[in-house]
Amino acid sequence: MAMAFPLSYTPVSVKPVTYSRRSKLVVFSSSSNGRDPSPSEEKSVPNGVKSIEKLQEEKRRAELSARIASGAFTVRKSSFPSTVKNGLSKLGVPSNVLDFMFDWTGANEDYLKVPEAKGSIQAVRNEAFFIPLYELFLTYGGIFRLTFGPKSFLIVSDPSIAKHILKDNAKAYSKGILAEILDFVMGKGLIPADGEIWRRRRRAIVPALHMKNPKVVAKLQEEVDSVIGDRFPTLEDMKKLKYTTRVMNESLRLYPQPPVLIRRSLENDKLGPYPIKRGEDIFISVWNLHRSPLHWDDAEEFNPERWPLDGPNPNETNQNFSYLPFGGGPRKCIGDMFASFENVVAIAMLIRRFNFQTAPGAPPVKMTTGATIHTTEGLKLTVTKRTPPLSVPILPMEAPRDEVSSALS
Repeated sequence: MAMAFPLSYTPVSVKPVTYSRRSKLVVFSSSSNGRDPSPSEEKSVPNGVKSIEKLQEEKRRAELSARIASGAFTVRKSSFPSTVKNGLSKLGVPSNVLDFMFDWTGANEDYLKVPEAKGSIQAVRNEAFFIPLYELFLTYGGIFRLTFGPKSFLIVSDPSIAKHILKDNAKAYSKGILAEILDFVMGKGLIPADGEIWRRRRRAIVPALHMKNPKVVAKLQEEVDSVIGDRFPTLEDMKKLKYTTRVMNESLRLYPQPPVLIRRSLENDKLGPYPIKRGEDIFISVWNLHRSPLHWDDAEEFNPERWPLDGPNPNETNQNFSYLPFGGGPRKCIGDMFASFENVVAIAMLIRRFNFQTAPGAPPVKMTTGATIHTTEGLKLTVTKRTPPLSVPILPMEAPRDEVSSALS
């Protein structure tokens, strides 16, 4: 439908559109009196201006789509059970009694439901499960439901929700049956059941990253040679090996051990905007938290310089639960300081004594997981003995003879 306007107005065309049983008017502005521009008119518009306008329009549409998807224009109506439940609550009926009475009725159906991931189970079977979880996180957001047959899990990749589960409301969550099943693999206490394999896997990650980052290796060698020299490290050296510690921090960010933390809800709770029921099994994806582009610049890059040398040692508190190499809250690993010292010492001694190169014909390094992250075919390296630079001791200068004579007299 074309409409005429005075000359001082831009002509527009108005088209009726039907959406969700409601009529709307969508207004399209045009410089060609409501018709499509001719090829000559299209050519008269500078290409740069046209591109900018197109990008702005795409941005506006994307923002509108996001608001629609988020429910910004949706008016939620309470279901009948919820209305009754709210009425009884106002009459003074205890909340625990109401929860027991209405839990089975779906009285909370008027609340937001956790997004449910869609896809083939083959995507999870064919590779380490934390990798497809990352792809699903980019699609469905910081919390979503993943279903395998009759069993479903909540996947958490949002630091604020992780903080709520691990710290703020930790008493409402246990490690769950899945964690108990893993006990025979992980053992109980500081060291897993097969400690020697665990140590080899953990220490192998840093040399693998060094191979791809020769500048990091050179900087590490310089610090280790300066601080330790040809002796064994001491506790005091830990304070001085700052760059070595940052290399360890960054290695644990990219390859956390383990990649997920497992919890089970012991009571009804609310995670972000979503209510959940007791008995929910939850995977907190440390892998997703550590690689989230929402919280890290160049999240996939190995960059120890992201941690300032004069800053605090990164942990779950000063990183707002976006960094959880040792978990967080009352169930945080009690051996985190011991493990950190052990790693720094191992890195320093390896760097001081050896050079590492990828072995000729070595297959590409691929990661998988059991209880921890490890490589599918090992790390094929060529190790050569390193000769550290000679350290020249600084000797006190010999005092002049006249000073010695006067001192003796």
